[in-house]
Amino acid sequence: MRRAPGFSWRDLWYGNGWTADQKKQALIRLIAATAFIVILTCIVTPNRLFSFPLQRPRLWLIVMVLYPILSALPQELVLRSFFFRRYGVLFFGKTTMIAANAFCFALIHMMFHNWISPLLSAFGGTLFAYSYTQHHSLKWAAVEHSLYGCIVFTAGIGVYFLVGAFRPS
Repeated sequence: MRRAPGFSWRDLWYGNGWTADQKKQALIRLIAATAFIVILTCIVTPNRLFSFPLQRPRLWLIVMVLYPILSALPQELVLRSFFFRRYGVLFFGKTTMIAANAFCFALIHMMFHNWISPLLSAFGGTLFAYSYTQHHSLKWAAVEHSLYGCIVFTAGIGVYFLVGAFRPS
């Protein structure tokens, strides 16, 4: 990306910015998604609801700090910033671009060998891609992805996003 004509790390980080109305809509989406994640956790693995922060608070805190830096930020750099810049010209309109991006995001999460991870990733990928079309900011994409990921781990369904860990049935 750095070699592309007109590339700027500053523009990549800040993008177009979000209007106050767009931030409000993103907050509403976050609240609705949080409710969905908690309900899904209650249905799929009720014994794990909030078990991570309650049973392993130090490890949970480490995940809350490191997940945004080591997982969400790199994923957003590749799956939103790079993907949209590099492949945007291949798609006819915003809707097809969002759908393709969400599909790729879900596909990558199939490595966890369960149905929960790709399902939630398709849902989240759609939200993240839609938001990215508004602001084109790596910063805001990483913040949003981080919030959703931290909610998933806090709610207790984050175990489905771990390789080599407990294999939920």
